[in-house]
Amino acid sequence: MPEFVHLHQHTHHSMLDGASKASDAVTEIVRQGGKGLAITDHGNMFGAVDFYQECKKQGINPILDIEAYAAKAGVGERPSTSKKVGEGDEGGNTARGKAYYHQLLLARNYEGFQNLMKLSSRAYTEGFYYKPRLDLAMLEDHSKGLIATTSCLGGVPLQLIMAGKDREAMNYVAGLKDIMEPGHLFVELQDHGILEQKETNPTLIQIAGKLDLPLVATNDSHYVHAHDHETHDALLCIQTRAKISDTDRFKFQGQDFYLKTADEMARVFDGLPEALSNTMLINDMVDIELPTQISGLPHFPLPEGFIDERDYLTHLVKLGANKRYAGTDVDFDAVVDRIEYELGVICEMGFASYFLINWDLIREAHARDILVSWGRGSASGSIVGYCLNITKVDPIRHDLIFERFLNPSRVSMPDIDSDFQADRRDEMIQYLKDTYGIDHVAQAITFGVIRSKAALKDSTRVQGYDYTDGEKLSKAFPDPLFGRQAPIGAVLREVPGLEWAYESGQDFRALAGSTPAMSAIVKLAQGIEGTIRSESVHPSAVMVSDRPLTEVCPTMQKPNGPLVTQWEQDTLEALGLLKLDILALKNLDILKRCMDSLELAGIEIPDIYESNPQFKDEATYRLLAAGKSIGVFQLESPAMRALLRKMVPGSIEDISATIALYRPGPMSQDYHNIFADRKNGRVPIVSIHERLEPLLKDTYQLPIYQEQVMAISREAAQFDMVEADNMRKAMGKKDQGLLDSFREKFVQGCIDNDYTEEFSNRLFDGLEDYASYAFNASHSMGYAYLSYWTAYFKANHTGFYMAALMDYAADLDGLKPLLAETQSLGVKIMPPTVQSKMNSFTFDPEVNGIHFPLSSIKGVGKIGDIISEGAPYDDVWDFAARVAINASAFQAVARSGGFDSLTDETRETLIFNQDTILTHGRSKIKDNKVGAMSLFGDEDFYPELEQNPEPEDEAVTLNHEKDYIGVFLSGHPVDGFEGISEMFISEINEHEFDGSYIVAAYLDKATAFRTKKGKMMAKLTLEDRSGSLEAVLFPNSYKIFEADLKDKQVYDFTLKVSHRQGEVTISVDSMTQLD
Repeated sequence: MPEFVHLHQHTHHSMLDGASKASDAVTEIVRQGGKGLAITDHGNMFGAVDFYQECKKQGINPILDIEAYAAKAGVGERPSTSKKVGEGDEGGNTARGKAYYHQLLLARNYEGFQNLMKLSSRAYTEGFYYKPRLDLAMLEDHSKGLIATTSCLGGVPLQLIMAGKDREAMNYVAGLKDIMEPGHLFVELQDHGILEQKETNPTLIQIAGKLDLPLVATNDSHYVHAHDHETHDALLCIQTRAKISDTDRFKFQGQDFYLKTADEMARVFDGLPEALSNTMLINDMVDIELPTQISGLPHFPLPEGFIDERDYLTHLVKLGANKRYAGTDVDFDAVVDRIEYELGVICEMGFASYFLINWDLIREAHARDILVSWGRGSASGSIVGYCLNITKVDPIRHDLIFERFLNPSRVSMPDIDSDFQADRRDEMIQYLKDTYGIDHVAQAITFGVIRSKAALKDSTRVQGYDYTDGEKLSKAFPDPLFGRQAPIGAVLREVPGLEWAYESGQDFRALAGSTPAMSAIVKLAQGIEGTIRSESVHPSAVMVSDRPLTEVCPTMQKPNGPLVTQWEQDTLEALGLLKLDILALKNLDILKRCMDSLELAGIEIPDIYESNPQFKDEATYRLLAAGKSIGVFQLESPAMRALLRKMVPGSIEDISATIALYRPGPMSQDYHNIFADRKNGRVPIVSIHERLEPLLKDTYQLPIYQEQVMAISREAAQFDMVEADNMRKAMGKKDQGLLDSFREKFVQGCIDNDYTEEFSNRLFDGLEDYASYAFNASHSMGYAYLSYWTAYFKANHTGFYMAALMDYAADLDGLKPLLAETQSLGVKIMPPTVQSKMNSFTFDPEVNGIHFPLSSIKGVGKIGDIISEGAPYDDVWDFAARVAINASAFQAVARSGGFDSLTDETRETLIFNQDTILTHGRSKIKDNKVGAMSLFGDEDFYPELEQNPEPEDEAVTLNHEKDYIGVFLSGHPVDGFEGISEMFISEINEHEFDGSYIVAAYLDKATAFRTKKGKMMAKLTLEDRSGSLEAVLFPNSYKIFEADLKDKQVYDFTLKVSHRQGEVTISVDSMTQLD
């Protein structure tokens, strides 16, 4: 029986050019009786560690390779390409050559693996041109421990042979031989039935003979089984945005790119047994053992006088404790005891440097006046973190548990997540690079995976089916449960542990089998589901090493992009790298913008980071109880605002509970409503057990926090906190084996503590349910602090806060609800003004109004900054004499109201006289440039303005505002008709129930189109002061109202709201134009 090892095998880390996953590929090789397998992804080492671990797990030899991209004439070569990037990866054909070629490199040992990492990293940092490229000079620097082949049809030698340049091909191979260690270069042969391979293989064999090089046979495997070719072909279509039916698209020739058996390979290479046996030779040459620990925590620089990190950490914590708790009524002995306990655990586990590094990062942020969040995640449960000012939430005051954050049974580094202002996050990452070394710090990679719903849509598109088929299947597919998306297979048939997916998938199953097209879509979607689509930068994880990163892992850096690791954060943490979670939070930018504006206006603001905050501002709680929380952190969604009105929060604990309860788990059990009703006395409070009442008093006897589950375990079953946390984790993971062992110990502990066996079992069942939805109290309280302060500034400094919010609105759709909210709170919305020094939304306390920025005016552009820099102006003549503005921009500013604060003349009068004003202004600008002086001294004489003979029309003025700014400012077309409306548009958008409602609304746009059946219908964009919505005029109604359908008019609409499968449809039943 022949023996063979696959040395050329792509996984889905080849980014839409590989359809195999490591576990599936290794399982197939084990089934075939193979002894080893290689991973050769295109230009990256993304999957190397996972592949290595899978091979070791299943007992075969892991061969860690890369099919690198190579530049034939050196990485300085930049040939223009005639082929769109993304159309396959063979490189663009040009008159001067190809942009990149393929080069297969295998690591023989760990030294070779390290060299492979360095080559892969340098290919990005030094050779990136469409792809990360290396060259022979780089290879010469890092050739030790590597094995190379002449590669596939995309390699330099075969490209030269196909071009009729056999001698040049041989010279190239000879040069490659000189670089590699003796016996470490092989001439690679492939045969997938492709004509070019059959024509070039004889030449390759001749070159091997002349240069005394061994042959090796490979199969360019891109999928595991022969039938997977359809999935792979679909992935190529996704990559190149093509359809399977396209005749001129990039695709593979044939269907032989799978993991063939040794017998199949022997038949293909009959007569070349050495090419097969050499795969075994290479397998025997390869012996890689990846170390379990490569890096350690970076050394934290200690000031003089301290012995080690523990000594300095203890010093800082004691200083912080005195500052935090001085003058409070907290038992300081209890504080000292907890600090000593936590420091013992932290230092015994070797995490002192980790806390010092985080302390230093937060300290630097505050020194730079960068806002940092109060706490995120379980870190707020640490008094050490609180005393170091890493977190700002007092764990003593809020009874937060340290063991939820860190307990001695934990094997991995604890997570301290820190939010910074989004616009200054990069500063903090740069600070880490400056402190620990630019080559020691990188952001972590993350991968975008094709999920179930996306797979259905992609499958529909590449097969050329009607996109609505994919939309229907996607909408019918069950939504995630607790953030977990079920695979398609679990909806089609019952899968243990995912029964919920099958139970909620009746509509999907019916639809999936309804037509041949639907069946085909679902079948292909299952193949591409779970495949990696893209790589990107992780939003928070920053990795720090105690040595240069390329000694630890491969890195990548695309042009103008950050340095990024090629391995994910979990892999790197396991290897010993420090992970810092540095998050960007826009709400902090908004808060800082508001606070800066208040300071500029001379208004005193509270210390948002005070050590003993009281959280007793009545205006803040009135705002929240009214549900006026648009723009308040974590509390702004429609459903959350409704919950706030029911909850009527009156303390920071109430805000924390609201955040914890507003999640799918608790809401599915109606706990948010039960909590609100108990809190406000609408229903009686029901106790679980009188002995447990003190643990649940703050949450009205509902265990809504994970820490409460732990506390009950400690109180009832006499668990220590480590056991309690481990039981909580087991309950969350639904690990039945662990749960059974915990149940036995829990019940016995309760019985020993004088609880009945029946109650003890019932309590365990209840805790298991609670643990599936209970929230992290430390995380919730940290969020509640930011929620409170954003609500505080909105309630007490409304105009300043809303102006800051508007500055960060993504677009007009995001801006409109803010405008309506602002006006409902009594603050006016004002036109832009040339008198503002800030080209941003600006609150003017004198008129209690917010001015739009000049940059919001269409047609103004960068001149808006010039106008703001020159402000204020004496009058319109002074403006024209100092700002070189063209007629169209002047008209835009005028019609938007930009000159309203500068002159009493009407907008249309200014436009009627714009030639006079601008001509005079240009003359003054010219005189100023040449230093000319007026014959009449300093006194200026201005031409008299002519009055516009046409009367100013309010509707025309409003439409001009809409045209130039996108919204109505000085009024709204529906003003005076509000009494007709049963519900405003913003309320309809938030309404959860079906029904018909009368609404007075402005028809901004009507778009008529023909249905597939040839009938006419229309899509209408409606708005009132509160917001906008899209409504549909179905064919029957279209026939009735077509003649009356006019844009830019106000109508009395009857709108029908329908909810189906999570989608909302709003249709027009009737409409009457209002005069």
